[in-house]
This record gives sequence, C-alpha cells and structure tokens, in this order.
Amino acid sequence: MSSDYDYFELVRQAQLGNKKSLDELVGLVQGRVYAYIYRIILRKDASQEIFQESMLEMIRVLGKLERPDRFWPWLLEITLKKIHRYYSQSQRDRVIKSNRPEVINSAVDPEKSQAGLADIVGEDLKQIVLNAVEQLSPQQRMVLAMRCYERMEYSQIAESMNCSELNVRVLFHRAKKALRRQLGRSGLRRKFLLPALILFGKMTAPAEAAAQISITSATLKVGVMAGAAGIIGNKTAAVTLKAIAVSVTAAGGFTIGNMTSPALTDKAIPWVEQTINAVRQKPAEVPAPAAVGKNKECWYYYPANTDGPVMMRIVEYDQQGGLYRCWMQDEQANYCFDGKDYVISINNHRVWNDDLSVWRLPADKSQMREFLSTVEGKKELTEYVPFGGNGSLIIVRQNGANISSQVISHNNVPDEEYFRYDWPSGAKIIDNRDAMHKRGWTYFKITGEIEGEKVTGAGRIPFVYSVAGRNKPWLKLKIANKTEIVSSDEGTCIRNAGDRVVAAYTSESLFKGLARPWLGLHTIDTIRRDAAEKEVQFETRYIPGDRKANVMLTKKLRDRDIVLNYTIDMEKDVIYRITFSVNGDSKVRAGELIFSYLEDIENVGGEFAEPMERGCKGMQQKDTTMTWLMELAQGSFD
Repeated sequence: MSSDYDYFELVRQAQLGNKKSLDELVGLVQGRVYAYIYRIILRKDASQEIFQESMLEMIRVLGKLERPDRFWPWLLEITLKKIHRYYSQSQRDRVIKSNRPEVINSAVDPEKSQAGLADIVGEDLKQIVLNAVEQLSPQQRMVLAMRCYERMEYSQIAESMNCSELNVRVLFHRAKKALRRQLGRSGLRRKFLLPALILFGKMTAPAEAAAQISITSATLKVGVMAGAAGIIGNKTAAVTLKAIAVSVTAAGGFTIGNMTSPALTDKAIPWVEQTINAVRQKPAEVPAPAAVGKNKECWYYYPANTDGPVMMRIVEYDQQGGLYRCWMQDEQANYCFDGKDYVISINNHRVWNDDLSVWRLPADKSQMREFLSTVEGKKELTEYVPFGGNGSLIIVRQNGANISSQVISHNNVPDEEYFRYDWPSGAKIIDNRDAMHKRGWTYFKITGEIEGEKVTGAGRIPFVYSVAGRNKPWLKLKIANKTEIVSSDEGTCIRNAGDRVVAAYTSESLFKGLARPWLGLHTIDTIRRDAAEKEVQFETRYIPGDRKANVMLTKKLRDRDIVLNYTIDMEKDVIYRITFSVNGDSKVRAGELIFSYLEDIENVGGEFAEPMERGCKGMQQKDTTMTWLMELAQGSFD
C-alpha cells in the first residue's frame, strides 16, 4: 500500500500543473479506489461507472484540495458521494436484486500471488463469503472496507462518513455481528470471521496488493462502550467475543494466534480443509437467563435541555452477567425485551418503576432530588451528573453498589446506529399498542364539574417525540360561562366571563401536572415530578385488582388545603380522572375532570379544531406549574 507521503508529493506537484505527476497519481490510486468501490457495491458495471466518475471528479477539483496530506480521506469522500447517489437512484432496488455479486477481474491472480489462496479454498467457499458480505447493508460494507482494508482510524472514518466516532465504532461492531450471522447460516462458526474478511479482501484486491492483505484482532476492536452499545439485546451480551488474530503473510503462511501453518501449496490443501471444517458447525444454543441481579445500565439522551424530552434505554443483567430485561424508549415507540420468555413487546406505556417510586434522572437538580428522597423515605443511589448541554447522552452503570457515569455530547443521537435497537434474532415480537398509540397521537375530551359548574374541553396529545413537532399538544377548557382556558402554539390565555384575558402563560405550560408522554416519562412520573418541582406533597398507590394507580397531591393554597387525586391508566399511560377536594375533607368534592381518548380520529367534529389564540401575543407570558389545577379548583388564577 502506498504511503501518504507518496500521495502528498504527487498531489502537490499535480496541483502545480505537472501532468506527469497527475498521471502517476491516477495510476497509484485507481486500483485501490476501484477495490474500495466494489467492496461496497459488489457489482462490476456499477463499480466501474462510479470509479470513472470518481476519478474524473478527483482530477477536476484537485486544485481545490487545501491539504495534500488529507488526499486519501478527501478522495474517499468524493467516492462516497458517488456511491450514495447510486443507492438513491429510483431503480436501484430492481438493479441490485437482478444481479449476483461476482469477484472483480482485478482480484487475486494465482500466478502473481505467492499463496494462491483463492484457488486453494475453492469457489464454493468464495461464493459463501461473497454472498454473506452481500447481505450486509451498504453502510456496513463501507465501514468494513475503510477499517479492514484501508486501515483507517475510527476518527478518519467518522470524518469521511460525516458522523460521530462512536457511531462508526458501533456500526463496525454491528457489521461484524451481521457478517458472523450470515456466515453461520452457511455452517461457518464465528471464528471464521477473520479468515472470511481476509479472503474477501484478497478476492477484491488488485493483484499486486493481494498478498499484502492482513487483518489482526487489534483492527477489529471497537472499544468497551461501543461494544456494549452494539450487543445490547443479545442474550449472550455478557460473553466477551475474543477475536483470534489471523493474517495471511506475503509468503503464504496462514497464522492463527501463535500457530503458523505450512505455506499454502498443493501439499497444504488437506490442512486448509481441516481448518475450514473445524469452524463449520451449527450455532451453539444460548442458555436461559438466570434470576435478575442488581446490575443495570441506563442511557438518557436529552435532545434539548433537562426540562425537555428524554429518551431512555435501560438494561438489567442477571447475576451471571446475561441479559435479563431491557427497555428501549426512542422517538417513535416503547419497547421491552424479556430475556426469560424471549419476547419483544411494543407497548403503549413508558417504563415505570415496579415499586412505583418516582423515576429519577441523572441531571435532576439537587432541590428535586432532596425533596423526592424526603417524600419517599429513601435516598436515590444515582448521583447527580452535570448536564453537558443540548444533545447530551448520559450513561449510568450500576454494578451492585458501584455506580459510574459518562457524558457524551452529540446532537443527533437518535439517528445514530448505536441508539437504534438491534433485537435478538429469533425473538418473538408482539405489538400491544392500540390504534392511537400506533398513530403516535390522538384527540381527547374532558367532561366534569368544578363546584357545581359544568366543565367541557378538548385537546390533542402526542404520545411520542417524533410526532410532537407536527401534532403539537393543545388544550381548551370552558367552565360554564365564567372561565375559558385556551392553550395553543401562540401561548396560553385565561379569559373571564367578560372575555378579558386575566392571565397569560407560555405555550404548552398548561400540560404541567398532566400527561406528557412525548417527553419520555410515564404519566405517573410527569405528575409527581411536576409536584416535586414546587415541593407539593404526594402519595402513590396501586388500585387493587386493576392496572391503574392513584397519585394524591396535597398543598396549602390561600389557607386552604387543596387535594388533587389522579387516577392513571398505567397501560395506556394516560390520566383517566382528576378529582378535586378542599380543606382535606373527602366528603367535600370540589369537582372532577374525566378524560376520554379517541381511538378513531376520522370524521371528528369542529370541537377538535386546533385553537388559534391570539390574545396572548404581546402580553408577558409566564411559566405555570401544576398548581394551576389547584387554582382551577378554587375558581381563581394569579
């Protein structure tokens, strides 16, 4: 492989107008570029077309390259753009499916290669490896090509692919895992991964470079964190996959660990066949997980700030380190993997603690932490982790009493490979969601009374973060002919009977004290955390024989004890009822609000027309808290 210094000198001379240097540069890189393209595309005609386009583009814009020392990453970026354009063509699916991959003409030449490995191992094995690589995604083939054959650092690959280094590491881990799986379907054990990568590299390399193809275990390492991210969801997550260093030497020696085979001549064929047969067997059965232990790992991603949405991944391991349970909450849905029954459930609800304790977040302010510890009578083990700003991913690991944390700042975590769940193959998937949760949002109605006055209302609620932008939450309430509350994108206005604005709050602030599942926490937690923010006392209990729970909030307001009693549907993750009482006398009911949610939103009436409240524009808007419901119970607002 040519050195960067060779490129540097030739690029500099070519930029000065030296045609001979330009010709030498093209001759130096063309085989390597073509092999790189083919390892991703696996089609001769398409690879040739992309290769020609890339070389012409390189010649055309070479003068714009400001740093000749970055020539190769720069050239790969040009090539990657051409590859992306190829995959974005409207007819690509038909083209890809209509052709089978073939070994390129410039692959190993038996007369030029000292080992002649391609002929020795046989066409059947070559086709198995080629077919296995074909089943990988283009991105996986990209990262394998750059890491294994271009020997690029993860940071360089990240720069070329325009993503984070951690994303590259996990993508590489996933690519290896996928390739192992494809090889396993043909009877090749996981230890054949390195020989397969070497064989593929030699089959697709220019003849003069084939003998130089070698890959070691160091090349395949991705780091502890990326590995953990990549194998989450695997029943053998705790098993360390130790790569065996394998390389093909220029002299034809085949090395596994410290054992070197004879040179690969005709006399060595029996040894090669024994090696191949030794790694052929059915995948081993995975043992069932044991009882749950105290080891877990929690991921918290904040796309905005600590008061905004949070997306979580929670993993529990058994006492032997195997995966026991795992929850994944992303911008689109809520998932739960049960390692005992080997079932993946897609649920309506966000995750909640089995003992109904309040879910704590690592970036919670000290005041909230202290208040929750006082109310619940126990101290939270998770220590405060300073918020790293928008796009922060906080990872908290607990191993018994030992807790550690790590903060990663990155603005696009949900789009990264490592935040997308790689479920175990063979697991049964059950979608438990109702129609409104599959849709991601719905309308709701409110009926009830406050101090004998009729209350009616309607609203819209998003259940997941991905739809909250285009289906924003809104709420409108009317108490007889006295008070009207409208919360829209413009703000929240409270009007009296004379249609005069008596209070103005910020947009969405009226959902304080209500369900806000699109922010990533279960309703039972949003309510109690809203209460804890203003140090409002609360009690929590399950309703016997039902999948519902009660949360009772108590606060003294204007010398009166106001009690709000929430009934929460834990499975649907919504509020079913809120009852109000004054002075703590359960016999005195100030009123109640009953919530009903629409499964079917076809042909809804005008009551669900999104409000266009303009009265708050120009007014000073303040953030409200869940105490607005207590003000509502008294019929007064600040």
